[in-house]
Amino acid sequence: MELSDKSSLPPLKTLGENRLARIRKDVLDSLSLAIIILNDKKQVIGHNKTAFESFPQLRDYQAIDELMGLYCDNAVWGNWQDRLEPVVVDGKELKLHSVEFKIDGNSKIFQLTAMPLNDQQFEKSIGAIITLEDITEAVEARKQLETIERFAAVGKLAGKVAHELNNPIDGILRYLNLAMRILETEKLQKPIDYLNKSKTGLMRMVQIISELLDFSRNNSNPINQVSIESIIEDSIKTLEHRLVAGEISIQRNYQPKLPSVREGNLYQVFCNLLKNSMDAMQDQGEISIATSLDNEHIKVIFSDNGPGVSQENLNKIFDPFFTTKKQGKGTGLGLAICKDIIEKYNGRITAQNRADQGCEFIVILPIESKNN
Repeated sequence: MELSDKSSLPPLKTLGENRLARIRKDVLDSLSLAIIILNDKKQVIGHNKTAFESFPQLRDYQAIDELMGLYCDNAVWGNWQDRLEPVVVDGKELKLHSVEFKIDGNSKIFQLTAMPLNDQQFEKSIGAIITLEDITEAVEARKQLETIERFAAVGKLAGKVAHELNNPIDGILRYLNLAMRILETEKLQKPIDYLNKSKTGLMRMVQIISELLDFSRNNSNPINQVSIESIIEDSIKTLEHRLVAGEISIQRNYQPKLPSVREGNLYQVFCNLLKNSMDAMQDQGEISIATSLDNEHIKVIFSDNGPGVSQENLNKIFDPFFTTKKQGKGTGLGLAICKDIIEKYNGRITAQNRADQGCEFIVILPIESKNN
């Protein structure tokens, strides 16, 4: 039997009303779209399987306001349920993009379309048919693409800045070396000490510029193996003046004899984590730094007793250009760069609020990264 042979197909009326209704329901249940049918009082009078899986609290003759009010929290569309009124009353269509719902503690994003349910006999709307398409993955993919594009732009900018800074720093180092030779001849030790400290700071700038260039090129060169504690201590010394001025103490809990790691950009990561904690506490407080060996990984935990981070922002703080600081106080790149650096070590970095007060950042580095 060929499908084009209409005479061989049984007429729909011979299927029977019950069987036809069953087929219609099976078709609706097979759709990936969530479909909810409302009456003229905006009460749920029907739905398909996908809708029930997405919104398990669906019940017949439940007001859509009551159901969706439990889930929807969208600043763009606000109380969008009110916008269903023209659909039900006047027979107008409604389309909303990226409506966010909280489902079992997780956020899901839907594209919502509401069509009037018309009574053909009386030519009026007697309800509405709502379709909800889950576009969460598509939205997340778009966000990831935007992040990649922004990182690429930052990388190009970092490369330009680094190249511009290299020339004047080379000149400063040259004159410092000349001055030190003269002072050594005159045996003036104090100025030599000052110049040595200046040279150390400049060499650190040279290293950071080199790291910026590596970041912009998305690669890294082999660097010396050192203890992780020495890198942490270097970052503490760099920020010591801020710690003293802010009356912030450092508590150390280092596990001895940890495997060494590639120095690379870890200094930049630890400086950023310290700055982040200091900014969160503003004045007075305590930062705890602990290292340990955990399942063939080195774990470093930076904890502070500041106000902590809201749960919503915890999911965003590693995003490029996201910052909770006041205008002009932060670029939103610090933690994003930290994440990028740690991932180049094949490690990971996470953040969570402490049970009592404050926030902690956890850095996990595989031991085998020292051979990369």
